[in-house]
Amino acid sequence: MQHSMRLNRLSVLKGQSHHVLIGIVLCILILYYTWIILVVLMYLIVLFKREKRLFTWVLIGFMTYMISRYYYDVVELPENLSSGEILYKDRSNRALLRNGNTKFYLYYDNIEAFSTGDIVHFKGRKANIDRPANIGDFDYRKFLYGRKISGVFYAEEVSKVAQTYNVYYFKEVVSNYINTNFNYTKPYIKTFILAESDEIESSLHYQTSRLGVTHLFAISGLHIALLATTLDKTLKRLNLSEKHAFNVVLTVLISYGILTTFAPSVLRASLLYITLNLNRRYQWQFTAVDITSWIGVMLLIHRPLAYVQTGFILTFIVSIGLLLSQSELQKGTRIMQMLKVSTIAFLCSLPIVTAFHYSFNPLTIVFNLIFVVYAMFLLLPLIYMTFLIPFIEPVLTLIIMGFEGTVNIVYQYFNWQIRLYFDHPLKIVAYYIVLGFSLANLRNRFSQYFITLFIVYVSLIHMTPYISFKQQLIFFQVNGDSTLITDRFNHCNILIDTGNEDNFKRLNHHLHRLHITHLDYVILTHWHKDHYGAYDDLTKAFSVKTTITNSNQENYDNHWIECGNIAFFIYPLEFPHQSENNRSIAMMVIMSQDRILMTGDIEIEREETIIEYALSANLLKVAHHGSNTSTHANFLNHVNPEDAVIMAHKYNNYGHPSEHTLNRLKKHDINIHRTDKEGMIIFEYVFNKRIKRTPFSP
Repeated sequence: MQHSMRLNRLSVLKGQSHHVLIGIVLCILILYYTWIILVVLMYLIVLFKREKRLFTWVLIGFMTYMISRYYYDVVELPENLSSGEILYKDRSNRALLRNGNTKFYLYYDNIEAFSTGDIVHFKGRKANIDRPANIGDFDYRKFLYGRKISGVFYAEEVSKVAQTYNVYYFKEVVSNYINTNFNYTKPYIKTFILAESDEIESSLHYQTSRLGVTHLFAISGLHIALLATTLDKTLKRLNLSEKHAFNVVLTVLISYGILTTFAPSVLRASLLYITLNLNRRYQWQFTAVDITSWIGVMLLIHRPLAYVQTGFILTFIVSIGLLLSQSELQKGTRIMQMLKVSTIAFLCSLPIVTAFHYSFNPLTIVFNLIFVVYAMFLLLPLIYMTFLIPFIEPVLTLIIMGFEGTVNIVYQYFNWQIRLYFDHPLKIVAYYIVLGFSLANLRNRFSQYFITLFIVYVSLIHMTPYISFKQQLIFFQVNGDSTLITDRFNHCNILIDTGNEDNFKRLNHHLHRLHITHLDYVILTHWHKDHYGAYDDLTKAFSVKTTITNSNQENYDNHWIECGNIAFFIYPLEFPHQSENNRSIAMMVIMSQDRILMTGDIEIEREETIIEYALSANLLKVAHHGSNTSTHANFLNHVNPEDAVIMAHKYNNYGHPSEHTLNRLKKHDINIHRTDKEGMIIFEYVFNKRIKRTPFSP
């Protein structure tokens, strides 16, 4: 009787459970954008009028998540930490360690010499992990907190002091087995057995990412479904009862979860398979969308910051998108069904994929159809077979070589890209709202309106730089100097310096996020690496029309140059200064109502000679990162700025900016803006009004 009453209370959720997940998603958005409260109130009012019991469940989910988020805590990583137990190694130079309730990553070049379960003592330093200094940067700290990891240590010495065992020892045994028994195929076997793809050639990763099929190297729900379904059917053919077959599959899925350290896609797919079986066995009559939604709800309540993991978001969005379209996917020929699946998966993943690559390949849907079939029905089964029967590795080697050769050929001829980037989370939310309505109404009489709206919306996102009416002056937080000036409607883009060379190509990423399609002028103020080091990488990623340096500035100086609605004037060298700093290009920029003086790294000697020009400016880029060698009183008297920007890295080795420079600026009553304190500084000019933004702005 009680069981029947419980089921009756839950009956309202059948076919409606996604509302609870939507409520939690709105709750997360409120934490970032308070005005979303208005949307939540409207949503709850509609639910209350429509179905009071459903409203109650959504409210319970909402409040439970808020309580879980409030009490979610990650222990601060102590500075003097010096020991821990190795939980598992996930890279050749990194392991996850545990010390009491604290989990942390330890980087050490020879970490492979140690085993899972080892208690180690180490000497090293705690990494500084700050909030992102540039808008759009990856928030590594939040990513770690989302996994209950307190921080990172870099070790110089590591020694074993004791041995214990944990559940992840199984993962190390399998890893050692793969390392011992396989050669050419080892990176692929590790990718699909252990979810470790870092040994795959970087060139292959790049090619597949440009084709839009890089997800092939991530264990997805499709892999788990194929594994579980194949195993289940095989066991039943061996005359095992449904109950015993389910228990065997359950054991395999748990073991697979341990091997992959419970990657989001593996966890979601395994829970879905298990819950669907229980749903069928006990006739709960919940839909697949209901069950997927509840899995998402439970995981978010358990780990309130799980959404910072791309894999978590991707696996749920694609799954729900496919489930919403299930009735449509079952129609047509097998090839047509697969094409529909590829199309919907592509559309569901588009904002997330373009967040990393800033573009997409228009043929991705076709490539997915080809390569996913190849991987799922040939490569993946053969990898599992080779893992169990190592002597057939030569066959797998031929299949992999064929796969790599095919990818290379397709990349050479079809590396076509359409630029697309969603530069604000709410634009992504709007995209999924429109896409969700479109998928849910594919056979509805309103479907053509939703589909048209979807196409128009994506087109507007693509056209962002051409429909923007803002001018921008952007001071990046890089190792050195780099300043971007952009005109409205993409009429002109000017980059002054590039910062130092950077293996992560951060400057390129910043420019992509700002929808930069080309650079009219790149001005390298002088030949110090912290001002030109990233230039080569820049030219490989962007079309640069004109490059001006202090080696060719005589062709451009001493006259005004107009670029769209922006004008700039490069001051000639008064005489051949000996110091490279004093040979820096100094220039006046006029945009909107502001006069902006850019000074490179000029020092007092150049300041004393350049003041023969009319240097009056509203805004001064302080020379030489705020060093005491620059920005002296006489120079400030001539410029007389209202605002000054100091570009200095937070962890620079020179003590920039100098207290003497700061005091001189304060004495002249100048507003000081510092990238070492505020991160990236953006001045936006809208209707001749200057608006300041930083990553730390409220």
